[in-house]
Amino acid sequence: TIILNKSVGENMKFNFSASGLDENDYDYKSGWFINNYTIIDELKIGTETGIILSMGNRAIQSGTAVKILVDKTDTNGIKTSYYRLVDDLTKLQDPIMIYEDDEQGTSDIWYKSIKITISVVDVLKFTAPTAPKNATVTVRNATNLETIKTGDILEDSEKIIITITPNSGYYVSGKNVKKDIYQNTMKFSKYQSDIQKILDEHLIEKYYHVTLDANDAYGVCTYKLDGEVVSGEIYFKAGQKLSLDYKITASGYVVEGAKGLPFGIGKKDQEKTESITITENMDGQTINRDFFGIKVKRGE
Repeated sequence: TIILNKSVGENMKFNFSASGLDENDYDYKSGWFINNYTIIDELKIGTETGIILSMGNRAIQSGTAVKILVDKTDTNGIKTSYYRLVDDLTKLQDPIMIYEDDEQGTSDIWYKSIKITISVVDVLKFTAPTAPKNATVTVRNATNLETIKTGDILEDSEKIIITITPNSGYYVSGKNVKKDIYQNTMKFSKYQSDIQKILDEHLIEKYYHVTLDANDAYGVCTYKLDGEVVSGEIYFKAGQKLSLDYKITASGYVVEGAKGLPFGIGKKDQEKTESITITENMDGQTINRDFFGIKVKRGE
């Protein structure tokens, strides 16, 4: 079944060929002012070759494309569909394949009906964004998950998925970021208008690293990054909180400033917790008790 949408206008003529079919000069029939579409024919065809569509009488105007929507229903009632957008008359003649080349004569699927709907839609052309330093940006079609390349055309209402992936040792800052990667789904028109803002609001930041020194002459050091116990070499984002739970194990020593003295050494006199905000200036350094201002002295 071939359907022409009202959007093709009255002057656009289409030719179709397939196995056992060669029909010319199909156009939008009279009564266009009443119906949004017209069924121009229902035909039985073979599947040895694909369906080839060509067009005459009118060029495809800039900013528009011919949309070819193919709906297939097999004898089990299972429906599949796909579409393509064509903004060049020469590309219009790429075959609409009923079966893929490797399925011809071997597939156990028999298509009961194929409906081809042809319309003219407004489109925008995609230009790949300039990826920020230390990251890659990919844009995919949300329908088929195919990567969109510079020069591809999409309807402005088409949903796309944009992903900003940082290189190793970096992370993406901002909203809609999970596991250091930004990803969001939006209409293509919104992407076109907002892509620079998206990049500006999702800067690529470097992970910094420090080595936590657990060796202490007087006690045990337990480090926590944003409340989680960490040890050894760690990577961090500037501005995170690093705390040290320090517990003296050496006999006769207390933390400086212990308030229990001079009434004997108590548990609180030998334990202290302090926090610092780690900064990029600490990158590559070894962190120990001194960074937290915890000092030890002999008990009196």
